[in-house]
Amino acid sequence: MFLLQRTFKSLSCLSQVKRAFSITNYSIKPVKYELKINEQPGKMPILVRKPDEILVKQWWSQSPFEKTQPLRVPVLKFLAENGQAYTGKTVDLDHDIFNVPLRRDIVHSYVLWRQNRDEIKTHITKTKGTVSGSGKKPYAQKGTGKARMGNKRAPGRKKGGKAHGAKPRILRYPLNKKIRLQALKVVLSAKLAEGKLRIIETEQVDEPKTRAIAKMLEKMDKRSRILIVHPYQIDTNFELAHQNIQKLQSCYPNELSVLKVLTNDRVFITLEALRQLTQELQDRTFRNYRMKHVERGVTESEAEREQVWPTPKQQDTKVIYDPTKPLQFKFKILQDYYEQYEKLKENGEIQKYRENIE
Repeated sequence: MFLLQRTFKSLSCLSQVKRAFSITNYSIKPVKYELKINEQPGKMPILVRKPDEILVKQWWSQSPFEKTQPLRVPVLKFLAENGQAYTGKTVDLDHDIFNVPLRRDIVHSYVLWRQNRDEIKTHITKTKGTVSGSGKKPYAQKGTGKARMGNKRAPGRKKGGKAHGAKPRILRYPLNKKIRLQALKVVLSAKLAEGKLRIIETEQVDEPKTRAIAKMLEKMDKRSRILIVHPYQIDTNFELAHQNIQKLQSCYPNELSVLKVLTNDRVFITLEALRQLTQELQDRTFRNYRMKHVERGVTESEAEREQVWPTPKQQDTKVIYDPTKPLQFKFKILQDYYEQYEKLKENGEIQKYRENIE
């Protein structure tokens, strides 16, 4: 018995050390992420996931793929000709993003939170205190042979108020940022495990015509909806060509959400967008798990977005008084009063104007 207690204590200590070590890793500010692209001509490699029995039986702890092997995914062409989509290249994905346990409970919590985030119920009913009519006692307390009644507008009587009726309320409730981040990783891992996540070389097209993209979609399942994650600097031809296709949706890496992944059947990610998405999720993980003593600073994803979309600098609205320059007022009526005052001052009529006012 003593040995068993010591064993349990040592195992709990090891788990605490492992958890502390993972938190320490998350507290380290991530450096600039670089993709690992490999040349692998010939047949297209296939990812082999774990047996379905293990994933169903231990869905809360088992990741879809083995973490001891690299998560190597083929790079495909966006507009393939003659069915030759494989480019002869592969890319290694991050296990912490695309190979996490498929926690359905986390995704369910996120979807419920997202659906109720902007919900406001405005319906209201009248109670016995707000319904029209007097609230006098209908009849005497005793002597009538009836049940006692204290209010004429009670919910049980005709023209009475509503008991426990609807009231205006806000359905929003908080959800931890770590849960939201983990839900996004879970749906990305699920798409990869189902074979519905593809890495494409680029989103560029030769001309801004919808015809080429529409032909590619006809070869696939006509009912499937596709989400394309493109880099921050999007190709102009592709931006114009895909706007008229209803079942094709696109977004930037920082705009990717759980609902966008769930509402689309397939997810296409370009190589540059994959690098930016991985960097974005690593920076989010650092921001959510960092220790207090670790400075947040500007992350790599924020610096990259700042280069693409620079934040406009706000003009300094502070006015410094200069006696050598005429005053400038914000409102026109004050400016008119000031100009009138200066004109009277130049003509020497300011004293007469004061006497007339008095």
